[in-house]
Amino acid sequence: MRSTPRSFCGIIVVTLVATGVVGCGGPDVSSPPTAAVEPRQLSTANPADKVIPDSSFYVRGEGWEKTKAKWGEDGVARINELMPKAALKAAESPECDHVEIAGISDQRSEPGVEIVYYVDCRNEHREYVSERDIAESENSLGASSGG
Repeated sequence: MRSTPRSFCGIIVVTLVATGVVGCGGPDVSSPPTAAVEPRQLSTANPADKVIPDSSFYVRGEGWEKTKAKWGEDGVARINELMPKAALKAAESPECDHVEIAGISDQRSEPGVEIVYYVDCRNEHREYVSERDIAESENSLGASSGG
């Protein structure tokens, strides 16, 4: 029977420990635990079923002073009116598994010009939906249904 030299075995053990294949017991504190990530699946569910109730982050109550000042009463009313439609529009994307949050994008919106919403999905996909996107979607639905 042929034996393996001790120095060769030592090199293998050192290599395995250094690469993390073999540890010395206990958790690895150098990196935080990560959640298991499921493979990305494209959703083909009915868009309305993909919108979580109360996902719209409406401009209401205290804490919205800057937004209310920029957009005015009518603008805020329009933002809130279109927000569920933005969530539904984002849910139409097969890349979005379930809509969790919809809100106004301060960076992409311009008062008096266009409202743009961010819509975050459970699978960490983000859609941006503009007022124009919503109008075009409604127009195409009206044209396809003969109305």
